[in-house]
Parts: sequence; structure tokens; C-alpha cells
Amino acid sequence: MVINQAIVIFAYTKLELTNMIMKRVLFLSFGLLLLLSSCVKKKDVPVGEVKVRFINAVTGSGSQDVFANNTLETKLGIGYAQATDYLTFYSGINLFAFADRGSTTANAIISYGLETGDHASVYYYKTLAGALAAGGIKDDMTAPPTGKARVRFVHLNNFLNNSLKVSVVGGADLFPALVFAAASSYYNVDPGTKFQPSATGVTVAPEIATSFQAGKIYTVILTGSVNTELYAFSVLQN
Repeated sequence: MVINQAIVIFAYTKLELTNMIMKRVLFLSFGLLLLLSSCVKKKDVPVGEVKVRFINAVTGSGSQDVFANNTLETKLGIGYAQATDYLTFYSGINLFAFADRGSTTANAIISYGLETGDHASVYYYKTLAGALAAGGIKDDMTAPPTGKARVRFVHLNNFLNNSLKVSVVGGADLFPALVFAAASSYYNVDPGTKFQPSATGVTVAPEIATSFQAGKIYTVILTGSVNTELYAFSVLQN
């Protein structure tokens, strides 16, 4: 079945999260080169725990440290196509920032609101204008059916200002149009399923042949260094 609607990525305040449909989140970037000491401060009273991981989706980028509420999260230093484990924070508004390894000057910063019990991923990426940015999307931790893997896709090739699609190799399209900075729905698939990304003008798009395992949940991020290529890497949610 073809799913037409993508989940757009956004960073909302806690009040906004209460009033919005939880699946629709849109990337929001903040000012660049901001001093962490003046920007990364907790703005909400802690009321519960949330789990957040951090993903570097900027091709060619150096290793990134992550600051949370003015505190350096140790043992990070994430390179391109790498992700941290889920880290525990308090619910409400948290300020997260990416900075070059060993630096205290932020490349990108986000104020992100989450409810108690939420899981989320915060991405380091580039906008269509080429600016470094940070954006968050909530992660659905619902287990797949027995014998299936669960997969979603995120379009973060900032050189590609048009929609992409992903098809099952030897099968139908999963979805026909996923815009930049958006995430697809989750799909339950057979272990070992291969996928083929494509878009108008793209000439290099290798099959996505990650060995998806039954019972696992994956996010596949599609990036590229030019508008004619789509490369994928995957991160495990559970």
C-alpha cells in the first residue's frame, strides 16, 4: 500500500506539543555560532524522564560533541552517519547543541519540548540553504508484529530540493513522495527486505540492503553530497 503523507519534522514547545498531532514534527533550526554558555540553559521544571539520542547526518562533517542544558555529554564525539545511545533527560523544554569536538561554540542548537516517557532523535543536518541546523523527531517504540522488522525513512539530502520515493526491491513503492526534512511513516517488513530509493535527477542511488532483523525498529536516513545521489545509513531504535 502506498502511503502519501509524510511526517514533517518540527521542534515544538511543551504547550504546542499538547495541542498538536504528535506524528507531525517539522525541523526548526536556530542561530549559528552561538556561545553555549549563553544559550544552553534549562527552561522548564523537570517533571519526568525522556530518552533522546543524537544523530550526525551532515556529509563530510567533523566529529560533533553534544551539549544538553549547558552540560557536555561525555563520550560522544559523533561522526557522520553515527548516532548515540538514548540518553536520559527531564521532560519539558531542553536545549541541545552540536559543536565541533573540543569546542564550546555551537554549530547548531535546538530548544525541544518532550512529554514524560517520550523517545526522540535530534539530528545534526544542513538546510536547503546549506546552513547547519538541529532538528528533532519523536521515535515510535511500538514493537513490530512477530517475525517482522519496522522501518521508516528520513530525507536529509539538502542538495536535493525535490521529493524522493522508496520502493521495495522486487515489489511496490512504500511511498511516492517524501520531501526534504521529513520522515515517512513506519512500515512492517520482512527481515532482509531491500529497498530502492529514487528521485528525479538522481543517477546514483545504491540499494538499501541493511540486514533488518525481526523484532527490531530502524530509521534509515537518506543523504548525499550532490543533488544526483542518494546514500543511506540506518540507526537502530531498540
